[in-house]
Amino acid sequence: MDASRKKRRVYLLFGSGGGGHKASAEAFNTVLSQAHPDWEVEFFNASSIAGMLFGDMIYNKILENNLTKLIPLVYLVTSSLQPLVEPGLRERFINHWKTVPEPDVVVSFVPFLNAVICESIPSAVHITILTDFAHSKAHPWLQSRFQNVLVGTDQAQEQAAELGFAQERIIRISGMLVHPRFYSLHTRVELDEFRAMYGLEPKAMTFMIMFGSHPPTEFVEGLVKKLSERTEAANCICMCGKNSDLRERLLLRQRAGELQRTAVIGFTDKIPLFMQMSNVVVGKPGPGVVSEALVSSDPLILLGARGEVMQQELDVLRWVEENRAGIVVTTAEEIAAITASQIKQMTESVRNLTPNRAVFEAVGAMDNILVAGDQRR
Repeated sequence: MDASRKKRRVYLLFGSGGGGHKASAEAFNTVLSQAHPDWEVEFFNASSIAGMLFGDMIYNKILENNLTKLIPLVYLVTSSLQPLVEPGLRERFINHWKTVPEPDVVVSFVPFLNAVICESIPSAVHITILTDFAHSKAHPWLQSRFQNVLVGTDQAQEQAAELGFAQERIIRISGMLVHPRFYSLHTRVELDEFRAMYGLEPKAMTFMIMFGSHPPTEFVEGLVKKLSERTEAANCICMCGKNSDLRERLLLRQRAGELQRTAVIGFTDKIPLFMQMSNVVVGKPGPGVVSEALVSSDPLILLGARGEVMQQELDVLRWVEENRAGIVVTTAEEIAAITASQIKQMTESVRNLTPNRAVFEAVGAMDNILVAGDQRR
């Protein structure tokens, strides 16, 4: 049998702090299931296995309430305690593996836990797919010589080499993993029709506000109001995610006639469509949202107030600015003042970037790792 067609059991590990880790795992699985429909694939919440769900809940609440200044403290506590808790974490993972069939490969989409994961089941092939632009003390990814690491930036590739990873264990892919749905394009006519369907002006510049699954209520509500009041008419698509309070507040304002050309969207799987309907994406410098916007050919307006950007997001800000794929602002007033001319200039830069095909490359990279492993046996 061709080694690349050999049936495998694959476990995908994600975390529940923010939505990016699971989104990347789901994107990977979509392509994997098409390439290998007979493989046995299961998802596991690594945070649950590690007993860290409460910590993830606190993290999500911090994001929802725009208290990101507290995040460095959370990371400091986590990194300080990790050496003390690692033996217990390792034991939890060992006990977990005893309850499920032994995997051929474990694919991790989480930081912090990769040394423990590798040590807890050394018989498996270990692949770590970074969902950040770089390894950092706040979000450590490169933790074990047994990891095969898939990295989406030159910076992360250089970091892995500097940390002593064997060259064959460092695989450069063309970016962060983005779900294949984002690569299915609509025509301009279709997009105009969709804008009209959502009560938007079909030909107006369209801002998409996207602060993840737990957007900060007060800031986003104020920003939507300012965009609605712009002198230069523009549409606004506000993604409220799981923040029901934000959605209800905006709908009340909309019913009161305070918001013009505004679509208020709750939790949805139609983000690829809304990004294609938009001309620019406004949000925090999260690697997932930034990558989805760029695949959709949208430039970015990123909120980057000093002291309020998480350490792992600083690398995203630098990359966006260096590649002229967007601008960094610190206030809602700056966002509302961005002109159509500025957005068009940034759009040209985005269209000149190297295309991101990482989600398709990642499955091929895994196949190559497994085949190479079979040949060494």
